[in-house]
Amino acid sequence: MSTPQRRRPAGRYDDGRRSSRIGVIAAALVVGLVVSFGATKLYQRRTAGTVPFELRGYAVSSASAVKVSWEVSLARGARGECQLKARGRAGQQVGLAVVPVGPGTGKALQVEHVLTTTERASAVEVRACRSVPAP
Repeated sequence: MSTPQRRRPAGRYDDGRRSSRIGVIAAALVVGLVVSFGATKLYQRRTAGTVPFELRGYAVSSASAVKVSWEVSLARGARGECQLKARGRAGQQVGLAVVPVGPGTGKALQVEHVLTTTERASAVEVRACRSVPAP
């Protein structure tokens, strides 16, 4: 004798895996959008006010001075400042200066500065350039 199979009411005991997958996918999309929006805002805040620059060269003129030349891209009439850093042979900092630049011409602005050092420099870098408000 076979036992009759009982039928369950439709919709009451269905497999709920399909609806939970859709919820997980939707939650993952929302979290992804929130994280990408937050990362974009942090990047914009971090780079606000930075100005593009390029070190063109430097010449060590003595044990206490280095002539540094670089280009800064400032908007027409804008002013900025750049931080220069010189390092000695052992990698220690031997010179540091914040140099005002500008006003900008709308093109790359050629800048030169003689950086005073405490020892002979072996490397020089332009660490950062940023725009400053007009006085």
